[in-house]
Amino acid sequence: MKRKFLLCQLLLIYILLPFQAIASNTPFSNIFVFGDSLSDNGNINSLSLPDLSFLNSPPFNHGFTNGPFAVEVLANNLNRDQNLHLTVNPSLHLVNRLPVGTNYAVAGARAGATGNPLFNLSSQVNTFLGSHSNSAPNDALYIIFIGSNDVLDALQTSDRRLITTAVEAIDNSLRELVYAGAESILVVNVSDLGLTPRVRALGTAVVKQATRLTNDFNSQLVRYVHKIEKERQIDIVDFDFFQLSHTVSENSVGLGYINTTEACLFNTNCVAQGKFDDFIYLDDIHPTADAQQRIGHALYTIVPELPE
Repeated sequence: MKRKFLLCQLLLIYILLPFQAIASNTPFSNIFVFGDSLSDNGNINSLSLPDLSFLNSPPFNHGFTNGPFAVEVLANNLNRDQNLHLTVNPSLHLVNRLPVGTNYAVAGARAGATGNPLFNLSSQVNTFLGSHSNSAPNDALYIIFIGSNDVLDALQTSDRRLITTAVEAIDNSLRELVYAGAESILVVNVSDLGLTPRVRALGTAVVKQATRLTNDFNSQLVRYVHKIEKERQIDIVDFDFFQLSHTVSENSVGLGYINTTEACLFNTNCVAQGKFDDFIYLDDIHPTADAQQRIGHALYTIVPELPE
């Protein structure tokens, strides 16, 4: 297993200098993304649900942030570094018979069985494989970025079994991709949900429980990933989003954040003055575009290389 978890010191240096380029020799043909609202740049919006019509109005950008998502930032970095033309446009698989983009993430998706089965991870992966003759190109990059909703479900219901169910579902989807030919895989764990405005508003006890459940999810996830690596003799790169969330929170002043605990949209001054970049969170759970940019740059530092 190579380059598993980012060293905090190196990560901090990089996110303090977000436009720094790094050398890379990874000519990916495509980037395929599977996940939830942290990556969905148009799939849930394609359903034109009345309750989500606000996604088409500023500051939103057809998804739950006010600018590019981390996976888009990652693609842009790779394009700049390698003179490529990678995109992570929404697949629109919820409204089209055949996907038109490579980003299958859907806001509200779970890895486990809760939530809408048409949105969830297994449906995303099965739709991808079905549109590619059950073959995953071995020269593409695959990103699995999901789990927050599963942890929130476990927190709300006090049912820790949802954590195990979710991680087992990620394991199943990973295996499907690997068996179909995927070789370059990046798995993102869950950030500390105890840091989010939504959970903070529920009090100290709930914050501690959210952090415990997040740690439980991440610990189980890494064990399953290690097992697949050992069985299949491949390297799957883990991105430690939990550690990144703490690194950003603990160094917020140096990163230019004035408010790390509130949602920008619930703060009159933030909205009226357009001070989005002063906040980590756009709403009570989703990062601002500035925070998404830092996540994307951090992903870029550990993007896996194609096997020789």
